[in-house]
Amino acid sequence: ALWGIQDRVGTLRNALLEMTKRQEHLFKKCWKEQELEWDKEDAQLMGCKEAIERSPEDWEKEWADLVQRAATDYAYLAQIHLFILAHVIRRPIIVFAPTEQQHSPCRFRGVYLPVGWQDPDNCEKAPIMLAYESSHFVPLVCHLSAWPPMRREDWPLI
Repeated sequence: ALWGIQDRVGTLRNALLEMTKRQEHLFKKCWKEQELEWDKEDAQLMGCKEAIERSPEDWEKEWADLVQRAATDYAYLAQIHLFILAHVIRRPIIVFAPTEQQHSPCRFRGVYLPVGWQDPDNCEKAPIMLAYESSHFVPLVCHLSAWPPMRREDWPLI
C-alpha cells in the first residue's frame, strides 16, 4: 500500500527480494554488524559478560531465512528489510515505535537511509514516516504547513 493502493501482485515485495539478492554483500554485512551490536546489548541486559557467539552456519541459516521471508507473501519482515526497502524506493524511512514491546526490545524504530546509493542526488529527500505498534506499520502523514516536524539534528540515525 506504499502508493495508496493495495499491491496485489507483489511488485514491492518482488523488488525487495531482487535488491536483497543483487546487493547481498552490502546488506548482509550491514545486517551482521547490527545483529552483533544488538547481541552485545542483549548480553548486558541479561547480565552476561559476553554476547552469545553464533557459528558461521548459524549466520548463513539466519540470512537464508531473511531472504526467504522477503520472497514470501505475508511473511514477517525484519529491520534489515526496511533498510533494503529504503534502497528500493531510494527514500529515507523513519519508523516511530516504542522502545519495548511485550517485554522485549522493539528494534524497528529509527531512521533507515539508502546509504548504498553512489549518487544521493538520485534519492528522494522527503522521508516516508511510519508508526510501528503491535507488529503492524501505520503510515504517518504530516500536514505541509508543519513540515519539517523536527530539526534535522534531532533525528537519531541508524
